[in-house]
Amino acid sequence: MRGFGLYAGWVCGLLLPAASAFAHRPYERVAGSFERSDGVSIAIARHYVDGIMGRDPVSIQFRLPNGREIVRTPHTGDAVVRPITGGVEIYINSTATGCLSPGVWRCSTGTR
Repeated sequence: MRGFGLYAGWVCGLLLPAASAFAHRPYERVAGSFERSDGVSIAIARHYVDGIMGRDPVSIQFRLPNGREIVRTPHTGDAVVRPITGGVEIYINSTATGCLSPGVWRCSTGTR
């Protein structure tokens, strides 16, 4: 049994540092855009970070045309951006099971 512990320690010592070689940089995907009532276009991006061993956590980010971030959701398992009249709704999946949380973020254009 002592030999197994030594072997397991040796294997972990080699494999764990190598796992970082499979990590990747954060990346983004366009999720949409909308125009505020003052005419400014707001870009919506899905910002992913490395999940190392699982799927990549995502945060929905809203940005001005100059790239400055206005607001973001927390990183979570997944999020759905749905266009609605006068803005967007964001359904946040905070669990690994795939069930959507009861909370919904609503972002409006400022018009009613």
